[in-house]
Amino acid sequence: MNNLASKIIQKIKDGEVNMQPRWHFVFKTALMMVGIVIVSLVAVYLFSFVIFTLHKSGLWLAPQFGYRGMMMFVVGTPWLLLSILGLFILLLYILVSHFSFSYRKPLVYSMVGVVLFVIMVSSLIQFYGFHERMQSFSEQHHVPGLRSFYQDSDQQRPPGMVQGKIIGVRAGGFVLDTDSEEELLVDVSRETKMPPDVVISIGAEVLVFGERKEDTVYAFGVRPATVDNHRQFRPNMRRGDFDSEMNRPQSFKNDQTEPVLVNPVIE
Repeated sequence: MNNLASKIIQKIKDGEVNMQPRWHFVFKTALMMVGIVIVSLVAVYLFSFVIFTLHKSGLWLAPQFGYRGMMMFVVGTPWLLLSILGLFILLLYILVSHFSFSYRKPLVYSMVGVVLFVIMVSSLIQFYGFHERMQSFSEQHHVPGLRSFYQDSDQQRPPGMVQGKIIGVRAGGFVLDTDSEEELLVDVSRETKMPPDVVISIGAEVLVFGERKEDTVYAFGVRPATVDNHRQFRPNMRRGDFDSEMNRPQSFKNDQTEPVLVNPVIE
């Protein structure tokens, strides 16, 4: 121990070790803390915005429609924002790893802790409608940059995913006036999945998942365009049940004005 102290003192005398004032360490620590706060806020904002975009577009519902829905979800996910988010999470991890409390834990624990922190705080922000308020504020006050940022989030839907109002009902489908001011023919088949109580009628607001070819969308899923999108599919429905429902004479009649109840097939 005495030999080590003597070596350190000798190095200081020889100028090999520079003494740093206390304020230097305090300032460095404060700067690190400010960096952690800023990076955390940006990471939380980005991830909560991704959640907001997926919910607002309805894309988060796509995986409920099987493989094709999952592929639509993968294609429509804002990967650029998630890539930027990954960089901020990595930067946050690097900053946190400089503090002594993180030295006592394996590195993987620190990374998992950072990721869980971002996910939990972002979920709370989304739950309390932060981005809805921000979008409303940016539109009312015409905030440069922020307004266009939120307006662009409204267009985060793949080509085969459309939302709008039904303006006509016909045999085998319906005509949809979309929120992008298009009129599309939606083809509904026995393979189309829908909640058991979905109503296909003129004036109904629906969200359609399918494959678009020109002005026709071949739907593999249809849901009501409502805030409450948590209803699940009917668990046990046979092909014969679907056939009997689709063969009812009142389903998809031309110029139908009364609500039409269409039951889906569940595979």
